[in-house]
Amino acid sequence: YNEQSTTTTESKICVPSLSNYFTNDWIIERSKCNDYSRLVREQFTTMIKDKEIKLIDSVINNINQENSSLTSMSIQYPEPKQMSSLIVEFILTLRERNLLPCLVFSDSRQLCESNALSLTRYFEKEEQRLRKIKYKLQIEQIERRLDEINKNKKRITKLATAAAGKSRKGSDSSEQIINDGGDDESKNELSSIERALFYDILPECTLTNLQTSDTELANRLRERASQDNPQLVRFMKRGIAYHHAGINNKGRVAVEALFRNRYIQVVFSTSTLALGIHMPTKTVAFAMDSIYLDALAYRQASGRSGRRGFDVQG
Repeated sequence: YNEQSTTTTESKICVPSLSNYFTNDWIIERSKCNDYSRLVREQFTTMIKDKEIKLIDSVINNINQENSSLTSMSIQYPEPKQMSSLIVEFILTLRERNLLPCLVFSDSRQLCESNALSLTRYFEKEEQRLRKIKYKLQIEQIERRLDEINKNKKRITKLATAAAGKSRKGSDSSEQIINDGGDDESKNELSSIERALFYDILPECTLTNLQTSDTELANRLRERASQDNPQLVRFMKRGIAYHHAGINNKGRVAVEALFRNRYIQVVFSTSTLALGIHMPTKTVAFAMDSIYLDALAYRQASGRSGRRGFDVQG
Protein backbone atom coordinates (compact mmCIF):
# COMPACT_ATOMS: atom_id res chain seq x y z
CA TYR A 1 0.00 0.00 0.00
CA ASN A 2 1.57 3.23 -1.13
CA GLU A 3 2.13 5.75 1.66
CA GLN A 4 1.52 8.67 -0.68
CA SER A 5 -2.00 7.52 -1.42
CA THR A 6 -2.89 7.80 2.26
CA THR A 7 -2.09 11.50 2.30
CA THR A 8 -3.31 12.59 -1.17
CA THR A 9 -6.80 11.15 -0.90
CA GLU A 10 -9.70 13.55 -0.66
CA SER A 11 -11.76 11.16 1.44
CA LYS A 12 -13.14 12.17 4.78
CA ILE A 13 -10.79 9.82 6.63
CA CYS A 14 -7.17 10.95 6.49
CA VAL A 15 -4.69 8.18 7.26
CA PRO A 16 -1.13 9.27 8.15
CA SER A 17 1.82 7.66 6.43
CA LEU A 18 3.60 4.71 8.07
CA SER A 19 6.64 6.80 8.95
CA ASN A 20 4.52 9.50 10.59
CA TYR A 21 2.26 7.07 12.43
CA PHE A 22 5.08 5.07 14.00
CA THR A 23 7.72 7.81 14.23
CA ASN A 24 7.78 7.98 18.05
CA ASP A 25 7.69 4.22 18.65
CA TRP A 26 10.94 2.34 19.13
CA ILE A 27 9.01 -0.88 19.79
CA ILE A 28 5.96 -1.30 17.57
CA GLU A 29 3.15 -3.02 19.45
CA ARG A 30 0.65 -5.31 17.74
CA SER A 31 -2.32 -3.29 19.00
CA LYS A 32 -1.01 -0.16 17.29
CA CYS A 33 -0.49 -2.08 14.04
CA ASN A 34 -4.09 -3.28 14.27
CA ASP A 35 -5.28 0.30 14.81
CA TYR A 36 -3.41 1.45 11.71
CA SER A 37 -4.84 -1.44 9.69
CA ARG A 38 -8.33 -0.46 10.83
CA LEU A 39 -7.79 3.14 9.65
CA VAL A 40 -6.65 1.92 6.23
CA ARG A 41 -9.67 -0.39 5.90
CA GLU A 42 -12.04 2.43 6.83
CA GLN A 43 -10.45 4.65 4.21
CA PHE A 44 -10.83 2.00 1.51
CA THR A 45 -14.45 1.45 2.57
CA THR A 46 -15.14 5.17 2.22
CA MET A 47 -13.47 5.25 -1.20
CA ILE A 48 -15.65 2.35 -2.38
CA LYS A 49 -18.86 3.94 -1.05
CA ASP A 50 -18.00 7.25 -2.73
CA LYS A 51 -17.17 5.35 -5.95
CA GLU A 52 -13.76 6.98 -6.32
CA ILE A 53 -12.78 4.61 -9.12
CA LYS A 54 -9.79 6.59 -10.40
CA LEU A 55 -8.24 6.83 -6.95
CA ILE A 56 -8.79 3.10 -6.33
CA ASP A 57 -7.20 2.23 -9.68
CA SER A 58 -4.16 4.40 -8.89
CA VAL A 59 -3.70 2.62 -5.56
CA ILE A 60 -3.89 -0.79 -7.27
CA ASN A 61 -1.37 0.27 -9.93
CA ASN A 62 1.05 1.54 -7.29
CA ILE A 63 0.78 -1.74 -5.38
CA ASN A 64 1.44 -3.75 -8.55
CA GLN A 65 4.46 -1.61 -9.44
CA GLU A 66 5.94 -2.00 -5.96
CA ASN A 67 5.40 -5.77 -6.02
CA SER A 68 7.16 -6.08 -9.38
CA SER A 69 10.11 -3.97 -8.20
CA LEU A 70 10.46 -6.00 -5.01
CA THR A 71 10.39 -9.22 -7.00
CA SER A 72 13.10 -8.02 -9.36
CA MET A 73 15.32 -6.86 -6.47
CA SER A 74 14.73 -10.12 -4.55
CA ILE A 75 14.70 -8.33 -1.18
CA GLN A 76 14.35 -10.59 1.83
CA TYR A 77 12.49 -9.55 4.94
CA PRO A 78 13.57 -9.49 7.61
CA GLU A 79 16.90 -8.38 6.19
CA PRO A 80 19.51 -11.10 6.83
CA LYS A 81 22.26 -9.88 9.16
CA GLN A 82 24.89 -11.61 11.20
CA MET A 83 24.36 -11.77 14.94
CA SER A 84 27.63 -9.90 15.52
CA SER A 85 26.41 -6.78 13.70
CA LEU A 86 22.89 -7.03 15.12
CA ILE A 87 24.07 -7.18 18.73
CA VAL A 88 26.36 -4.17 18.25
CA GLU A 89 23.56 -2.08 16.75
CA PHE A 90 21.20 -3.19 19.53
CA ILE A 91 23.54 -2.26 22.39
CA LEU A 92 24.44 1.08 20.82
CA THR A 93 20.72 1.85 20.52
CA LEU A 94 20.21 1.01 24.19
CA ARG A 95 23.06 3.33 25.18
CA GLU A 96 21.67 6.13 23.02
CA ARG A 97 18.23 5.77 24.62
CA ASN A 98 19.60 5.46 28.17
CA LEU A 99 18.29 1.89 28.56
CA LEU A 100 21.42 0.35 30.07
CA PRO A 101 22.30 -1.78 32.06
CA CYS A 102 21.11 -4.80 30.10
CA LEU A 103 21.07 -8.59 30.49
CA VAL A 104 21.05 -10.55 27.23
CA PHE A 105 19.96 -14.18 27.73
CA SER A 106 20.83 -17.10 25.49
CA ASP A 107 21.02 -20.87 25.92
CA SER A 108 24.38 -21.13 24.15
CA ARG A 109 27.62 -20.51 26.02
CA GLN A 110 29.42 -20.01 22.73
CA LEU A 111 26.88 -17.39 21.63
CA CYS A 112 27.30 -15.49 24.91
CA GLU A 113 31.08 -15.33 24.48
CA SER A 114 30.93 -14.51 20.76
CA ASN A 115 28.46 -11.64 21.35
CA ALA A 116 30.72 -10.20 24.05
CA LEU A 117 33.71 -10.57 21.73
CA SER A 118 31.91 -8.85 18.81
CA LEU A 119 30.91 -5.89 20.96
CA THR A 120 34.41 -5.56 22.44
CA ARG A 121 36.07 -5.73 19.02
CA TYR A 122 33.76 -2.99 17.76
CA PHE A 123 34.85 -0.64 20.56
CA GLU A 124 38.52 -1.54 20.07
CA LYS A 125 38.34 -0.73 16.35
CA GLU A 126 36.42 2.45 17.08
CA GLU A 127 39.10 3.49 19.57
CA GLN A 128 41.85 2.98 16.99
CA ARG A 129 39.88 5.07 14.51
CA LEU A 130 39.33 7.92 16.98
CA ARG A 131 43.01 7.98 17.97
CA LYS A 132 43.98 8.34 14.31
CA ILE A 133 41.41 11.01 13.49
CA LYS A 134 39.80 12.84 16.43
CA TYR A 135 42.75 12.78 18.86
CA LYS A 136 45.58 12.66 16.34
CA LEU A 137 47.07 16.07 17.16
CA GLN A 138 46.87 15.59 20.94
CA ILE A 139 48.50 12.16 20.77
CA GLU A 140 51.31 13.42 18.52
CA GLN A 141 51.98 16.21 21.01
CA ILE A 142 52.08 13.74 23.90
CA GLU A 143 54.50 11.52 21.97
CA ARG A 144 56.86 14.48 21.46
CA ARG A 145 56.76 15.27 25.16
CA LEU A 146 57.53 11.64 26.03
CA ASP A 147 60.57 11.78 23.73
CA GLU A 148 61.81 14.87 25.57
CA ILE A 149 61.30 13.18 28.95
CA ASN A 150 63.25 10.12 27.81
CA LYS A 151 66.10 12.32 26.56
CA ASN A 152 66.24 14.11 29.92
CA LYS A 153 66.38 10.79 31.76
CA LYS A 154 69.28 9.62 29.61
CA ARG A 155 71.11 12.91 30.18
CA ILE A 156 70.67 12.65 33.95
CA THR A 157 71.94 9.06 33.90
CA LYS A 158 75.10 10.14 32.06
CA LEU A 159 75.70 13.00 34.53
CA ALA A 160 75.29 10.67 37.48
CA THR A 161 77.77 8.19 36.00
CA ALA A 162 80.32 10.93 35.36
CA ALA A 163 79.90 12.37 38.86
CA ALA A 164 80.58 9.02 40.50
CA GLY A 165 84.20 8.97 39.23
CA LYS A 166 85.19 12.53 40.14
CA SER A 167 86.58 14.09 43.29
CA ARG A 168 84.44 15.53 46.08
CA LYS A 169 84.73 19.03 44.71
CA GLY A 170 83.86 17.89 41.26
CA SER A 171 80.95 15.81 42.50
CA ASP A 172 79.41 18.81 44.23
CA SER A 173 79.19 20.66 40.97
CA SER A 174 77.91 17.54 39.24
CA GLU A 175 75.21 17.08 41.87
CA GLN A 176 74.07 20.61 41.15
CA ILE A 177 73.74 19.73 37.47
CA ILE A 178 71.88 16.54 38.29
CA ASN A 179 69.46 18.41 40.56
CA ASP A 180 68.83 20.94 37.80
CA GLY A 181 68.14 18.12 35.39
CA GLY A 182 65.77 16.48 37.85
CA ASP A 183 63.81 19.71 38.22
CA ASP A 184 63.50 19.97 34.44
CA GLU A 185 62.27 16.38 34.29
CA SER A 186 59.52 17.00 36.83
CA LYS A 187 58.29 19.93 34.78
CA ASN A 188 57.96 17.70 31.72
CA GLU A 189 55.82 15.01 33.38
CA LEU A 190 52.49 14.27 31.67
CA SER A 191 49.33 15.57 33.27
CA SER A 192 46.59 13.22 34.43
CA ILE A 193 44.44 14.17 31.42
CA GLU A 194 47.28 13.46 29.01
CA ARG A 195 48.06 10.11 30.65
CA ALA A 196 44.38 9.12 30.47
CA LEU A 197 44.22 10.05 26.78
CA PHE A 198 47.44 8.22 25.90
CA TYR A 199 47.24 5.10 28.05
CA ASP A 200 43.61 4.57 29.13
CA ILE A 201 40.50 3.52 27.22
CA LEU A 202 38.69 6.41 25.54
CA PRO A 203 35.34 7.22 27.22
CA GLU A 204 33.55 6.97 23.85
CA CYS A 205 34.74 3.36 23.45
CA THR A 206 33.55 1.80 26.68
CA LEU A 207 30.24 1.14 28.43
CA THR A 208 31.68 1.29 31.96
CA ASN A 209 29.92 3.61 34.38
CA LEU A 210 32.87 5.31 36.10
CA GLN A 211 30.80 8.06 37.71
CA THR A 212 28.79 5.96 40.18
CA SER A 213 30.81 2.72 40.34
CA ASP A 214 33.63 1.85 42.74
CA THR A 215 36.78 1.81 40.58
CA GLU A 216 38.96 0.42 43.37
CA LEU A 217 36.63 -2.55 43.76
CA ALA A 218 36.63 -3.03 40.00
CA ASN A 219 40.44 -3.06 39.88
CA ARG A 220 40.67 -5.63 42.69
CA LEU A 221 38.09 -7.96 41.17
CA ARG A 222 39.59 -7.71 37.69
CA GLU A 223 43.06 -8.45 39.01
CA ARG A 224 41.75 -11.42 40.99
CA ALA A 225 40.04 -12.91 37.93
CA SER A 226 42.75 -12.04 35.39
CA GLN A 227 44.87 -15.16 35.88
CA ASP A 228 42.17 -17.67 34.97
CA ASN A 229 39.94 -15.43 32.81
CA PRO A 230 42.13 -13.06 30.75
CA GLN A 231 39.58 -12.69 27.94
CA LEU A 232 36.77 -11.96 30.39
CA VAL A 233 38.87 -9.25 32.07
CA ARG A 234 39.55 -7.75 28.63
CA PHE A 235 35.78 -7.49 28.11
CA MET A 236 35.13 -6.10 31.59
CA LYS A 237 37.42 -3.14 30.93
CA ARG A 238 34.89 -2.11 28.28
CA GLY A 239 31.88 -2.61 30.58
CA ILE A 240 31.01 -5.92 28.89
CA ALA A 241 30.95 -9.47 30.29
CA TYR A 242 29.52 -12.96 29.83
CA HIS A 243 28.24 -15.36 32.47
CA HIS A 244 27.64 -19.11 32.30
CA ALA A 245 28.38 -22.28 34.24
CA GLY A 246 31.74 -22.73 32.50
CA ILE A 247 33.31 -19.75 34.29
CA ASN A 248 35.17 -20.42 37.53
CA ASN A 249 34.12 -18.88 40.83
CA LYS A 250 36.46 -15.86 40.63
CA GLY A 251 35.10 -14.90 37.23
CA ARG A 252 31.45 -15.29 38.25
CA VAL A 253 31.94 -13.29 41.44
CA ALA A 254 33.64 -10.49 39.51
CA VAL A 255 30.88 -10.29 36.88
CA GLU A 256 28.04 -10.37 39.42
CA ALA A 257 29.63 -7.84 41.80
CA LEU A 258 30.64 -5.39 39.08
CA PHE A 259 27.23 -5.59 37.40
CA ARG A 260 25.49 -4.80 40.70
CA ASN A 261 28.04 -2.01 41.20
CA ARG A 262 27.05 -0.61 37.75
CA TYR A 263 30.63 -0.86 36.47
CA ILE A 264 29.60 -3.51 33.91
CA GLN A 265 26.64 -2.42 31.80
CA VAL A 266 26.03 -5.42 29.52
CA VAL A 267 26.15 -9.12 30.44
CA PHE A 268 25.54 -11.94 27.97
CA SER A 269 24.34 -14.85 30.06
CA THR A 270 22.73 -18.25 29.97
CA SER A 271 19.95 -19.11 32.43
CA THR A 272 22.52 -19.01 35.29
CA LEU A 273 21.48 -15.41 36.03
CA ALA A 274 17.75 -16.02 35.66
CA LEU A 275 17.28 -17.78 39.00
CA GLY A 276 18.56 -17.35 42.53
CA ILE A 277 20.93 -14.39 41.98
CA HIS A 278 20.17 -10.76 42.79
CA MET A 279 20.87 -9.09 39.45
CA PRO A 280 18.30 -6.34 38.80
CA THR A 281 18.67 -4.47 35.53
CA LYS A 282 16.90 -1.91 33.39
CA THR A 283 16.60 -3.97 30.19
CA VAL A 284 16.36 -7.69 29.47
CA ALA A 285 16.79 -9.10 25.97
CA PHE A 286 16.77 -12.59 24.45
CA ALA A 287 19.27 -13.52 21.73
CA MET A 288 17.71 -16.11 19.40
CA ASP A 289 14.83 -18.44 20.21
CA SER A 290 15.19 -21.74 22.01
CA ILE A 291 13.07 -24.79 22.81
CA TYR A 292 13.98 -24.24 26.46
CA LEU A 293 12.50 -20.73 26.50
CA ASP A 294 9.04 -21.61 27.79
CA ALA A 295 6.62 -19.30 29.60
CA LEU A 296 8.15 -19.94 33.05
CA ALA A 297 11.72 -19.36 31.86
CA TYR A 298 10.66 -16.19 30.06
CA ARG A 299 8.91 -14.79 33.16
CA GLN A 300 11.88 -15.60 35.38
CA ALA A 301 14.41 -13.97 33.05
CA SER A 302 12.33 -10.95 32.03
CA GLY A 303 11.46 -10.36 35.69
CA ARG A 304 15.01 -9.05 36.15
CA SER A 305 14.09 -5.88 34.27
CA GLY A 306 12.99 -2.88 36.30
CA ARG A 307 15.12 -1.83 39.29
CA ARG A 308 13.20 -0.83 42.38
CA GLY A 309 13.92 2.80 43.21
CA PHE A 310 15.57 3.46 39.83
CA ASP A 311 13.21 2.55 36.97
CA VAL A 312 9.52 3.29 36.48
CA GLN A 313 9.30 0.26 34.20
CA GLY A 314 11.68 -2.33 32.77
